[in-house]
Amino acid sequence: LPSVSLDKMLEDAENYGSRATYVFDLDETTVDSSPRRYESLLDAIDEACAHSETPHPDCEALRTIRLDDLYRLRNRYDDLTYLRDYGARDEAFIESISKRAFEIYLSGRYIVDKDRLYPGAGSFIKALKRAGARVDFVSSRSQERQGGPTFRFLQDHGLLRAGEERFLHLKPDA
Repeated sequence: LPSVSLDKMLEDAENYGSRATYVFDLDETTVDSSPRRYESLLDAIDEACAHSETPHPDCEALRTIRLDDLYRLRNRYDDLTYLRDYGARDEAFIESISKRAFEIYLSGRYIVDKDRLYPGAGSFIKALKRAGARVDFVSSRSQERQGGPTFRFLQDHGLLRAGEERFLHLKPDA
């Protein structure tokens, strides 16, 4: 958003206090979760390649993946293109790596350690809260598998406090 819009949001927060409610999406809006996607891919590749006497022919190419290249994708969730770009050719193998990486990504394993706030997001959200606004977070993350780590991440970054779980809205697995 342009600076004028951000300034207006802060002004409204000051004027309306808790009647001003702001809702922030997490992944790829407020939070850069690409490092978590990358670590999940590394784990999936390691599981498929490191423990085999005769590694799959695509393993050598996949061991060279880099986080920087994930950012260059038009869609950072397109693991298949990402893996193909590194020279992997076996579609069934690529799909199995992608599927396993997505399971790891959804497990919540790396949320606290690898997710990052986008620059300025934390300070802006804290300014809204200091001005008296209510701030809620929404995501399609799993409440059961990712809820605890997501709340810890937001706490660690000073965006939520103990007792503010009601401001985090995640989808139930069911």
